[in-house]
Amino acid sequence: MDIITGYTGEAHVRSEDDAAFNSAIFKADCILPLTNEFAETHTNNAISIGSGDLLIKGHHARIRDDDVEEFSFSPPGSGFTRIDVIFVCYSKKSTGIEDVYLEYVSGTASHYGAIPPTNPTIDLSNVDFSYYPLYTLTFDGTSLTTVTKNSSLLTETGATFTINVGSAADGTVLATRLRISENFSLLFGQGSFSSGIAADTDVTIWLSGGTNAFSKIVCGAVQVNTTSAKMQQLGSCCSTSGIWRAIKPADNVTGGTISFIAIESN
Repeated sequence: MDIITGYTGEAHVRSEDDAAFNSAIFKADCILPLTNEFAETHTNNAISIGSGDLLIKGHHARIRDDDVEEFSFSPPGSGFTRIDVIFVCYSKKSTGIEDVYLEYVSGTASHYGAIPPTNPTIDLSNVDFSYYPLYTLTFDGTSLTTVTKNSSLLTETGATFTINVGSAADGTVLATRLRISENFSLLFGQGSFSSGIAADTDVTIWLSGGTNAFSKIVCGAVQVNTTSAKMQQLGSCCSTSGIWRAIKPADNVTGGTISFIAIESN
């Protein structure tokens, strides 16, 4: 066994050590909630991607605040559609040299419905290679119509969820959604309500808000003022993928705070 976090009198920490530690904490590739999270600006023929930090296979990479990544392109032309993808790529050579870079891959123009490219250029000399899409660009005719960031990579903060007392909306929760693996997110937040709640009355939180919701909640806990309980499923909501969850306070409450933490899955 080797000590990693500790002084040994000689250089001993390898990149794979940091990558293993990061992977254990974050569980999945992600954009870190720092700086501008790779905010983009675009024209009909070019895109610029600004500063941001990400993890890929546990390896931390960034576009620095004083830097920008730029790509140029041409729309497919009248009567055609096309989908292009900007990939984040990690590579490791047989020499041990590692790199993280962005690659722009153009899809095939089509009259009948474009299909996005599924992978970047794969160099068979790599001993390790990984990638994921960062941005998807959709073209229609002579125009770039949409530029979409891969939302599954994002930590979402400030999402608004609705608190219902009985069946009436009565407050909001500001929540943070943190992706902890490919299939799970951690959701936590706090809000307030004003109505009185009789003992054993359902208090529900509509957990379908935000931009990166999974389809169901597998476990969670809610506290209303000082009364705590496990979340209980009441059923799905309307046409959304959200799930209603409820607790029944043991005592009468006349308004206050609701705090919750939950695990979402797809």
